[in-house]
Amino acid sequence: MAAQNITNATDTLPLSAALTGTIVSAAASKELVGTSTLFTTELNINDWIFDTVNVAIRQVERIDSDTVLWLKDGFADAQAGSTMKLLKNAARQISGVANGGDVTITFPNDDTLIIRDGNSFTPQAKENGLVQPFIVTSAVSVNFDYDIVD
Repeated sequence: MAAQNITNATDTLPLSAALTGTIVSAAASKELVGTSTLFTTELNINDWIFDTVNVAIRQVERIDSDTVLWLKDGFADAQAGSTMKLLKNAARQISGVANGGDVTITFPNDDTLIIRDGNSFTPQAKENGLVQPFIVTSAVSVNFDYDIVD
């Protein structure tokens, strides 16, 4: 099991890493158009990307080129020169505990869940045995343990 502490930050579980370039898209559009992006080398179909500005994650459906990709569901908000992050791995199991205050969890469908101070959170795996990634927004310390799929 790996461990991750997120304190006074917004990040994803599994953790995310910066992608090259910037993207634009209309609100709710499934198409992302990149500038100086490397979609064909940095992403795969079914990867998850993280919009750090609007705090949302979406899954890649199709990659047409280094500068055009399609999402399974569009981001609710328009993108204008936004940077994105890639969720690097999938997880079989994740569990977390809020320490010192409340923590907000945002799921791929934009639903949110508040984990109250001292409470734990263990999402259920999907039919493929993997836990869907999610966003953690925390002004306090939250510790997560997770089992990564390589």
